[in-house]
Amino acid sequence: MNNLKQFCEIVKKRSEENSKSIKLLYEQKLYGNCISILRQELDSMVRVLFLLSQEQETRQLLIQQTLDNEKWHIGRRQIKDFELINNILKLHGWARNVYMFGCSFIHLSVFHYYSEQDPFETLSIEELKVIKNFMVQYHNFPQYNQINFVTIKPYILDIFDKINSNLQCSLENLEKNPAETFVM
Repeated sequence: MNNLKQFCEIVKKRSEENSKSIKLLYEQKLYGNCISILRQELDSMVRVLFLLSQEQETRQLLIQQTLDNEKWHIGRRQIKDFELINNILKLHGWARNVYMFGCSFIHLSVFHYYSEQDPFETLSIEELKVIKNFMVQYHNFPQYNQINFVTIKPYILDIFDKINSNLQCSLENLEKNPAETFVM
């Protein structure tokens, strides 16, 4: 199996596990962990989109680093999450908000206290507006509803499916066009 195929298989396996996990967690009303899974799925999408934006040589290098269980770096410069997320902002402005919100559930934070204190109360008006616009545009969230943790919970699986769908499409582009660079 070549490196690209193996990399894509790894991403698919992670995604399949995320899909099963989020459904089980959602059934058990473990919403904080559901948000963590959203962030993991988005992490895969961000990495695949970043690869698609790179020249073939760099793409192969980063894929090899994944297979060697190394952090991504080009020369001495480590590729940080911030760079990855900024790379896709040109295509998916909502991704940063979901990513950062998800990070709050991966790292120990006050967001884990969501049953007593709504984590959306800590977001800026601009962040709330971006998330709400995303929800209205892609998930038929009622325009008149306030965006908060209670109103977003019914959409968690739909949000996952949207991220997953984007990831699968990006993976197909990567597999079918291994030498083509996609401009972001």
